[in-house]
Amino acid sequence: MESVGSKAKALSVFSYVAGAASIVGLFLSGIGLFSEPIHGSVYLGSQCLITLSLIGALTYVLVLRERALADAKQHAELLEVLRKQMKKLEGFGNGYEYLHKIFHELRSAFMKLSDVTKPIAERSGQADVLFTQFIHRAVDNLQKVFALTADPQCRVCVKQLRDDAKSVETICRDSGSEGQNEPEIAKIEENTDFHNIMRKIRGYERYFYCNDLLALGDLYENSTPNWDERYKSTIVWPIRGPLPNRNYDVAGFLCVDSLKTDVFDEKKSVQVGAAVADILYILLDCVAKLKKEKGEPQ
Repeated sequence: MESVGSKAKALSVFSYVAGAASIVGLFLSGIGLFSEPIHGSVYLGSQCLITLSLIGALTYVLVLRERALADAKQHAELLEVLRKQMKKLEGFGNGYEYLHKIFHELRSAFMKLSDVTKPIAERSGQADVLFTQFIHRAVDNLQKVFALTADPQCRVCVKQLRDDAKSVETICRDSGSEGQNEPEIAKIEENTDFHNIMRKIRGYERYFYCNDLLALGDLYENSTPNWDERYKSTIVWPIRGPLPNRNYDVAGFLCVDSLKTDVFDEKKSVQVGAAVADILYILLDCVAKLKKEKGEPQ
């Protein structure tokens, strides 16, 4: 579709060119008054100049038209992409409010821990308290996200890798699932989700996802007694950060589960949890560095 602005611009250019041609033609015509041969040449030259100006203006109009059509097509394609992306995000609804809270509180905690105007001892003393407060709020807010987008009764927890690197310990559960008498320590080798992520089993390097754990049969191991009475679907993300050798430092796991099957959307849910797992690592790393500077055990 041609724009009014493009046409106006083309007409403006044509007017300038035609006007210049007329002025040049008038000037040359004045010279031609003194000589008939010169007058004929001047007339022919001015006509040629006007003709060229017309051709140039028409060419410019065509170029602008093609650009306008290309722009219109590009805008239409962009609108379609945006429409599809918005369609994908429709399911989250008010979930974004709680995601914003997680990132907002991370910013506050990180700024307090990074305040160089305060001595290391003071910041290190605040580290555990701030981290505990943040992680509990983050887990509760993430549970609300999945409650709105998957299952109102889903559960969220954070497990930290122990010093032996062979087991994990639950350090935080969402408020609704605390006190459910589950083992707080689990061996990595006895749990398929942790094992596959830690051993970088193909397809599970970034997360473990399953909407029907019972359907996996013998391919799935879980050290929690009667685990299938507690949940049947789960997503597990590594809480990790990059190392210089292109590997990752895994500090723990972020987990969400549900007693229902087919409740999690892999495209939507996985990205949300991965983002939260990443910021949990940032804060864990900050706390560890503060303790190291102060000489405390990490």
